[in-house]
Amino acid sequence: MLSLSDKTKKIKQGKLSAFNQSIQIYFGNCASSVAIQLENPATQSLESIKSQKKIHDIQEEMCQKQILKMLVNTSGRRPQKQSRFEKSEGLVHIISSINISNKKLQTLIQQKLELVKKVFDDCPNKRTEFQDVPKNKLIKVAAQDVHLGKKDATYGWDNEYGTESVALKEFHASEMKVSNAEYLEFVLAYGYSQEKYWTEEGWKWVQWVKTDKPTFWVGDLQDFPNMKLRTAAEEVEMPWDWPVEVNYLEAKAFCNYKSETDGKKTRLITEPEWQAIAKDAKPDTNICLKYFSTCPVDQFKQGDFYDVYGNVWQWTETFFHPLEGFKVHPAYHDFSTPCFDEKHNIMTGGSWVSCGNEAIQSARYAFRRHFFQFCGIRYVQEE
Repeated sequence: MLSLSDKTKKIKQGKLSAFNQSIQIYFGNCASSVAIQLENPATQSLESIKSQKKIHDIQEEMCQKQILKMLVNTSGRRPQKQSRFEKSEGLVHIISSINISNKKLQTLIQQKLELVKKVFDDCPNKRTEFQDVPKNKLIKVAAQDVHLGKKDATYGWDNEYGTESVALKEFHASEMKVSNAEYLEFVLAYGYSQEKYWTEEGWKWVQWVKTDKPTFWVGDLQDFPNMKLRTAAEEVEMPWDWPVEVNYLEAKAFCNYKSETDGKKTRLITEPEWQAIAKDAKPDTNICLKYFSTCPVDQFKQGDFYDVYGNVWQWTETFFHPLEGFKVHPAYHDFSTPCFDEKHNIMTGGSWVSCGNEAIQSARYAFRRHFFQFCGIRYVQEE
């Protein structure tokens, strides 16, 4: 893993592609990437690590300084406005205190089309008429006990080891991940302009980005049938049956909207619930660059559900946390512990670009809630 200083040097050289061409991704990773070692975490208990609040404060302060420095180096001038940062603010709020336009950030998020090259073929299957997309439905999952924790001795990260048992009640989860067409309902209902659907953190993010649709949708909503989708290497006619790719804040807002319209409490799936539907699913799906894009949400069925693994990750309601018996790995002591802060939510299942241990049942990855990733939505509804 590159150090923060190495990342900054790369950004100075204009090599944004090494970091997913994403300033927002960089912001999201910042607090997780800085390793401040007041003591050697490998020799401490988890409780001791978590009790050292000053570690987090120092990390945040260093991130703030590096962000300002990076903005100066990428724009050629100092931000017009620089406020004193409050340690209680998250990075989304830190960014919003800098007077830099969303248009400029969007330019940095997405590499120009003429500078990227298509490596593999996109998925050939797509429905470009939104009314042709199949309707999602709920699948009942029986009450059961779920046991988390990696059970085999193969390669894995420290956070995968340990144990946690959860007694799940019966629940109903969406058969498919939310498609662009299903998410369109929320967008056309002016979801991005109604505070009632958003968490406090989410609404601050919306006010900052000033958008009315997902980041990778291209075009005017007034003419939504002719919208396009920005993929890794090109803009294509909108595949309405591909999964929508959003951050956690958007996913949560969509669920709140669906709670209102369906009259049933709707939320994101949890990590234990995903484990319950994944235990019998065979990952014959869109992973490991099978295609150079996502595919229709109803193309890969695994048991009772589609895309349990692959296509896009799925956000969960579960904070990233240690399992019982967690031990910091001495060879990489800052991989997990900086993220045990209730600011990172677990993602499950892997995506079309996931390889190795990212696309297995025991994988536990998490990112900041405003972070952009190949990540989508599977929801649960309660009666």
